[in-house]
Amino acid sequence: MALTVRKAQCIELLLQQRIDLLIWNEYYEDQLQQELTKQSTELVRLAAIEDVRLYLAFSLDHSEAYIQRWQHALEQSYRDGRMRALYQGTYPEELIERLETFAQQPVQRD
Repeated sequence: MALTVRKAQCIELLLQQRIDLLIWNEYYEDQLQQELTKQSTELVRLAAIEDVRLYLAFSLDHSEAYIQRWQHALEQSYRDGRMRALYQGTYPEELIERLETFAQQPVQRD
């Protein structure tokens, strides 16, 4: 097992044959396949992971109010287009639209 901080590190480890298996987002499948094709390596999907949720963690040193302000600012950046301006061309349109749609929904508390 290898822990990484950036998705690019996953590609590097696979291309260097330091790992044999990785979890990969379908939005970047074409990019990964292009890199593997250069090495005459085939990308094979073994299983689909249907429910994936991403999160950010804050240390206990941050107040609930601080975290709520941060969450509000993040969602506002999706609604007003700032996030789109930053990541258009980096992330697929489908992913950006999904985030923008998510930001329009009311927050659900557990």
